[in-house]
Amino acid sequence: EAKAMIEAAAAGKPIADLRDELGVRHTLWRIIDVDVIGRMQRAMADKKLIIADGHHRYETALAYYRENPAVTAASRVMMTFVNIHSPGLAILATHRVVAGLPAFDPDAAIAKAREAFSVQEAASAAALTEWWKEPHAGACRFGLAAGGRLLMLETPRPKETLDVTIAHERVLGGVLGVTPEDVQEQRYVRYVRGLEAAIAQVRSGEAQAAVLLEPTPVSEVARVAFSGGVMPQKSTDFYPKLLSGLTI
Repeated sequence: EAKAMIEAAAAGKPIADLRDELGVRHTLWRIIDVDVIGRMQRAMADKKLIIADGHHRYETALAYYRENPAVTAASRVMMTFVNIHSPGLAILATHRVVAGLPAFDPDAAIAKAREAFSVQEAASAAALTEWWKEPHAGACRFGLAAGGRLLMLETPRPKETLDVTIAHERVLGGVLGVTPEDVQEQRYVRYVRGLEAAIAQVRSGEAQAAVLLEPTPVSEVARVAFSGGVMPQKSTDFYPKLLSGLTI
């Protein structure tokens, strides 16, 4: 019902229509009909929401409002609602790049990987991507770039466990020796979007290793959120990004 109202509004002339630096087109319409707004509020009143981005900002805004009830403007916060089933909605992977580890030995790390995972060599990033496309519901699959080599790691998937959790525990921790405290204190680990970019940092010597992840399916985010959980840090990068400044 809400989708139909939005589509009806979008049949009119937009108040903004532009492309960003990535070539993504942003089109904005305004709904000012009080009756339509009321019907949309009623249609959405009982729906569950997933905070895909900005949960810290939401928590901060809520805490500020509770601490300052006299500030009437603080009783509202801007949000964007997106249909989770929209075919245009995607999650991009965020890879883990490791640098600065003391006494890092790539051969020793690869040996540890062979002990903990089923390991194959990958000829290129494209080969890794094609490998991920193969059906593998019962397995977690990662890439590991280290010592001038690109490896494909595979292990059985523990029930209802996210890839990013296994990547941190068994690849960052078990193979590379990065502790949870290191991650929390932002030591040794950087987050890079783009498979080629992460691999390039290792090949150039800028980084010692890269743990390469598949994108998290939207359905997995929904499962975790609706069961009361919170996604791990840097596990979701929703695309496309909205130009929120258009509405601010």
